Amino acid sequence: MDLALADRTAAAFYDAIGVLAAASPTGFAESGAHGTELLVSGAPMAGLNGVFTRAREADPAEIARLAARLPATGLPWSIQVRGEASPAVVEIAGGYGLRPSGEVPLMVATPQRARLGLSRATGVTVRRVTSAEQHVYTGTLAAGFEAPREPFDILMSGPVLDAPGATAYLAEHAGEPVATAYSLRTGGFAGIFNIATPPGHRGRGYGRLVTEVAVRDAFAAGVTVAYLQPSKPGLALYRSMGFETVEHWAYLQA
Repeated sequence: MDLALADRTAAAFYDAIGVLAAASPTGFAESGAHGTELLVSGAPMAGLNGVFTRAREADPAEIARLAARLPATGLPWSIQVRGEASPAVVEIAGGYGLRPSGEVPLMVATPQRARLGLSRATGVTVRRVTSAEQHVYTGTLAAGFEAPREPFDILMSGPVLDAPGATAYLAEHAGEPVATAYSLRTGGFAGIFNIATPPGHRGRGYGRLVTEVAVRDAFAAGVTVAYLQPSKPGLALYRSMGFETVEHWAYLQA
């Protein structure tokens, strides 16, 4: 494991979430002195509100101090740490009814190792969209996650879609939206988010294609590392595209 790369990627990830929090009309952020971040997107999604650690070793006291602010938001939230959650962190989380919910890999790809251009999708166009098309973008995104639309309208509000360094992508087949992606550049890194394909369009390479476009555009813009956190079903896909796991993060949520 390249610890230096993992450290820099983790920092870029939290820089990106900080940009989202700042762009969201209902978001806010606060940084602790020992590598702990309070990040609130305002969307009712536990993974996008909470206490997160940039540092390899979590500071339980700092986590406890920042976590105390979250119940008042009324939002679902989580605690995330790099690596395994310590007993002290698990105890703090348990006091709020949060429990370990498994580990999520952090994956990276570089221009030298990425394998792009392998999608077999045909008859598909991928284009950039702005806040002017928020409605169609968030509708497709929600359908891809098979979830209610409202959280995605909050998460991907107009200012978030138009944030500095951000690019939202919509894939279309015969004029019908079939997949989404969202890229956010901070420094020489780009986070790849919102890869989603509605159920009726899966298995045709649309998700891979929109990911390839987002990653290729990021590299063309001078990015040296693209990163993402895949779901279990997407792990094999991203490995086939040249993404490699640099570490795992533990999430604790209700």
